[in-house]
Formats: sequence, structure tokens, C-alpha cells
Amino acid sequence: MGVTTLAQFVFAPIFIGVFLSSVVALEGRPSQIKQKLQQEWFSAVLANWQLWIPFQFLNFRFVPQKFQV
Repeated sequence: MGVTTLAQFVFAPIFIGVFLSSVVALEGRPSQIKQKLQQEWFSAVLANWQLWIPFQFLNFRFVPQKFQV
């Protein structure tokens, strides 16, 4: 469970922030990065947790180790 915890509570929030920032910057609106993060970062992280934490729990609980992703 340690890897899942690390991935979901450390790496995922960082990567989501980097992703949202990159999208806005690539759209040519770098001055709006802070606003985009304030509006969408938490809801994106929450959606990530709602999807991936249960999936990873089921994966590590019921799928034989040789078939785990």
C-alpha cells in the first residue's frame, strides 16, 4: 500500500498541476496558469483519487501479482 499512497498523495497532485500548467502555457496563455490551477487543480486531484484509489485497491487485493499493472 506504500507505493499507492506515495503515488496518489505525492506524485499525482504534482503531475496534475504540471499537466494543467502545460496545457495553459501551450495554448499561449501563460499568464492564466495560476487562475487555471486555482479553479481546476483540486477537482482534478479529487477525481483522480476517486478513480484510481479504488482501482488500485482492487488490483493489489484481487489480481495475482504476476498480472498486476
